[in-house]
Amino acid sequence: MVAVQTYMDAAYMRLLIAEDEWLVATTLRYELESLGHEVVGIATNGTDAVQMCRRERPDLVLMDIQMPQMSGVEATRTLMEQSPVCVVVVTGRAQLESACQQAGAMAHVMKPLLAHQIPELLSEALRRFERFKRVAAAGGDPAAGLRAWVTVIRAIHRVSDVEGLSEEQAFERLLDRAREQGQPPEQVAREILGDPGEC
Repeated sequence: MVAVQTYMDAAYMRLLIAEDEWLVATTLRYELESLGHEVVGIATNGTDAVQMCRRERPDLVLMDIQMPQMSGVEATRTLMEQSPVCVVVVTGRAQLESACQQAGAMAHVMKPLLAHQIPELLSEALRRFERFKRVAAAGGDPAAGLRAWVTVIRAIHRVSDVEGLSEEQAFERLLDRAREQGQPPEQVAREILGDPGEC
């Protein structure tokens, strides 16, 4: 089971920044602290990001992609398979959005991250993380929970595109169907995607 707290809002959070460019990291720290958040640390490579995250247990991680020792995608996947945390990827490479989603990132935003973007970005990422936890809870362990989430989020996007629903509406519709059929969300997602194999 994935045991993590429930977020009511994004008014105050403990945040970890994973960024190897000093100016980017310090600017981001200033902007976050100006909004009333606490920055518990700055990791300059992917390995340190994973270790600091395990030690500090932040509410959310702002993760760069290109870092020494371990990429942001690898670091995100490692965290999500072992001790899930809300990860927002901040990168200059738009083409990696799919890889970030597969690794379990809750949001993907292009650099530079502007101050006015931060509040809604964090709030939306936390709302998605709440949906992730509801799916992952049926997975039994974090790695299985991540696999289930990746399948479910693909199905949610399919339903959203076809029926013109918001992500939240599509998610609730999928959960309703899972409850009605007595199946885990991942199985319903597989059926939506045309892949009804065993979970």
